[in-house]
Amino acid sequence: MAVDLTYPLLPIFCVIDAALMLLVLMTHFIRQSWNLGVSFLCFWLFWDLLTCGIDAVVWADNADLKMVLDNVVEWTVGFGVPALVTGVFYYIVQGLRFQIEEGFGCSDTVNTSGLSFLLIYSWPIILPSISLLFYCPKIIFVFYRYSRATNDFLQSNDSVSRPNYIRLLALASVDIVLTLPFGIVSVVEEVNDLFPGFPLQFYEGWTFTHSDWAPASYPYVAYESKGGWVLANYYLSRWSSVTLALVIFLLFGLTGDARATYRRGFYTVSKLFGLKLAGSRQCENLGDIAFDRPQVDTMFMNQYFLFR
Repeated sequence: MAVDLTYPLLPIFCVIDAALMLLVLMTHFIRQSWNLGVSFLCFWLFWDLLTCGIDAVVWADNADLKMVLDNVVEWTVGFGVPALVTGVFYYIVQGLRFQIEEGFGCSDTVNTSGLSFLLIYSWPIILPSISLLFYCPKIIFVFYRYSRATNDFLQSNDSVSRPNYIRLLALASVDIVLTLPFGIVSVVEEVNDLFPGFPLQFYEGWTFTHSDWAPASYPYVAYESKGGWVLANYYLSRWSSVTLALVIFLLFGLTGDARATYRRGFYTVSKLFGLKLAGSRQCENLGDIAFDRPQVDTMFMNQYFLFR
């Protein structure tokens, strides 16, 4: 338990204010409108708030440092980076308020530039590549090198079964199989739209990017006119989330514990309507089902949805 009675208000506001200072610094840099004193103040406040927030989390209850650092990494990769990219980074290169695509509705719009490749399009390639080059070989090595110890652990630990262990590894592999190819295809498509056309600029400027910001429409025939490659990528971006959701449900939504939970919920709802169904009494005697939280690296899992 944290000794600070206001916890976690301090680290939350420290992180929020650090992000705000970073936003001010990036705005000054992009607009080339510098006030040196204000910029120095924002720079040092950013680092002070960031370190203060991290320290407040790490030493809140003097918990195991490795566990705390794992949580910090998971929150950073699973929430911090997606929030930064879809919020601050996206606004910097956002060309229109929104775009309405015929047949599909509202969509984001990014001005294609060197900066947009760095801030937006690079993440679906960087994060899966880190998983592929660093984490996957380590997992494979540990799994085979210590397979006997892994088997002993799984047999002695009721909360982690071999099927669950395999499911987690399978879900981690989805990141490489789905996210990395899609990221590469998206970058290739953007580059292909530029050439032969106009030279790629690093950034057109804040005023140019955020002027004429009215919503625009994009007809479906425009995608058809670009050829099958672009049209296939267009549909892939829509169906990738559907595919990922189905994979997750097949892996974790059809287990014995999950089906038991569904039955229990169904019988509970039926009782509210005065229905007595066969098997409901047996379901009532099941008691509470406890689920232990598996330790899974979110580097493999969380980046896909918000960076597609």
